[in-house]
Amino acid sequence: MAAMRSSGVRWVVVGGIVALSVIWLGIRPGRRATRPVATIDSAAESAGHSAAPVAPAERREASSEEARAVAPADPIPAPTAGVRPPRRAGGAARAAATPTGDVDMNLNPPDDIPTLGRMALTDPDPQRRAEAGVLLAATENPGVVPLLRQALSDRDANVRHTLVKEIAELDFAPDTTIDILGPVAMKDSESGNRVAALEALAAIGGDRVIALATRLRRDRDQDVRVLAEKILHPPAEGAASGPE
Repeated sequence: MAAMRSSGVRWVVVGGIVALSVIWLGIRPGRRATRPVATIDSAAESAGHSAAPVAPAERREASSEEARAVAPADPIPAPTAGVRPPRRAGGAARAAATPTGDVDMNLNPPDDIPTLGRMALTDPDPQRRAEAGVLLAATENPGVVPLLRQALSDRDANVRHTLVKEIAELDFAPDTTIDILGPVAMKDSESGNRVAALEALAAIGGDRVIALATRLRRDRDQDVRVLAEKILHPPAEGAASGPE
C-alpha cells in the first residue's frame, strides 16, 4: 500500500510538472509574439513623437528659403556725388559734345544749332566765332534768337559788327529783329556798331524804332545822334533840291 501511494504521488508530481510545462510553453510563445508588436507600436509612437518637433524647423527653413527667393534684389545704388551717370543723348547732344577746335569751318562747317551756338559763344578764335554766328543767324530759326543776343555781346567788336550786318540782311520778323538789334543800338561800346544796328532798325520803322531813336538823340556819338534825328524827322521828298 505504501508503494502504491508513493507511485501515485510520483505520478501526480510528474503530471503537475507536465501541466506546468504545457502551460509555460503555451504562454511563452504568446509573449514572444506580442513583444515585437508592442515594440513596433512603441517605435512608431516614439518616431511620431520625435518627428513632430522636426516639422516646424523644416517649415521655418523652407519659409526662409522662400523669403530669400522672393525678396527683391538690392536696388542699384544711385550715382554718388561728383559722378555723372551715363547720358543717352540724341544727335544734337552728341554734336554739342564735339570739341569746337575739331570743326573745320572751311571744308565741313556744322549745320546743327547746338554746335553752331557753342562755337559762336565759346570758340577761342574770334573769326571762327563770327563765322559760326553768321551760320547760326542764317538759319532764321526763332529758337536761335537767345544765342544771337549772347553772341552780340562778344568781347570782340568785329565779331559783333559782322553779326549786326548779317542780321540786317535776313528775314526775321520785324519785332524779332528789333529785339535782337535794339540792345546793340543802345549799349554797344563801339559807335560803328550802334550806327549799323540803328540803320537796320531805320529800315523797319514803326513805333518801337521811333522810341529807340528818341532815346538815341542824346547818344555820345554824333553819327548816332544824326541818324536818330533822321529817323524822327525824315526829310520831305524833293526838299533836297530846293526852290526853283
